[in-house]
Amino acid sequence: MKKRSVIVAMLCSMCLAVSTPIPAMADASKVVTLGADLTDEQKNTMMNYFKADASQVQVISVTNQDEHDLLGKYIPSEQIGTRTLSCAYVKPTQSGGIKVRTANLNYVTCNMIATALSTAGVTNCEVVAACPYEVSGTGALTGVMKAYESASGQELDSTKKDLAAKEVVVTGDVAQQVGQDNATNIINQAKMQIIGDNIQNADEIYNIVYNIAEQNGVSLSQDEIDTIVSLLQQIAQQNYDIQEMKKTLANIQQNLEQSKAEAEGQPTPTPIESDVADEGTGEDITTNVDSGALGGNVKRHLQRIRDLQSRQVQIQTMQVRAVTVPQEFRMRQKTEP
Repeated sequence: MKKRSVIVAMLCSMCLAVSTPIPAMADASKVVTLGADLTDEQKNTMMNYFKADASQVQVISVTNQDEHDLLGKYIPSEQIGTRTLSCAYVKPTQSGGIKVRTANLNYVTCNMIATALSTAGVTNCEVVAACPYEVSGTGALTGVMKAYESASGQELDSTKKDLAAKEVVVTGDVAQQVGQDNATNIINQAKMQIIGDNIQNADEIYNIVYNIAEQNGVSLSQDEIDTIVSLLQQIAQQNYDIQEMKKTLANIQQNLEQSKAEAEGQPTPTPIESDVADEGTGEDITTNVDSGALGGNVKRHLQRIRDLQSRQVQIQTMQVRAVTVPQEFRMRQKTEP
């Protein structure tokens, strides 16, 4: 029960839209989604936090039924709950990559959101997902989906939308055993390699996942590896802008490595703000928030975008060293109690 609750938290606060690649837009629309079960005062608080003027942005409501429609395939109804509280502010952009900021979401990370967006086919987007107080974030994913569709004027690809949601479920399952960053890291590195090398064979993907886990000192069960392989094989069969996706995944990888270094007390390079920022669409909504609107004790996370040169270097260096997978691994895992 606890495990599923955490997955719900990730799914919803992940709040990311999932879609086919969006063409360049002359003027990016901005859309705010507000949880239908917030009070009027709380909704005003969120608008203040987003620094969003209701006369300048589209504001739409996300209901609990919206959440059940999106998540019911993966999560029991009782786990989704009956109230929708999380909010999102979304702006599709022409360039600059995927930028994500969260506040008061107690499980999902910016990197989880960004990597799921890449699975959805998104290449350029700014997202702020938040709540007036700390919650799991159930309404965020649903909100970002609705906001992105409204802002872009396009229906999101249903298969990629489903895969993005599934990716968060799988990441959540694995994270229960190995931690959030390790789970995201393994899936992200594997995606980089299978997308970059156009690998669709299940056995090859299996070896890649096993090797990455081995090299990162992470022990995965047979079931965990098989679940990740199944997800990645489905992702590999989709049609993506490979170069754009590689840039996004490389940027996420840099964020993960920086988080790991910080956790271990090691010096880390100062993140470089993108010098390929979105052109002609105004201020970056992920940095233009009023943190004071939510009070002093806020759980926040901002994903910073490195410059294009840094991302290109990461793309070139993230090839995973081959490690021989023990022949008996599958059999050994299946026979263990």
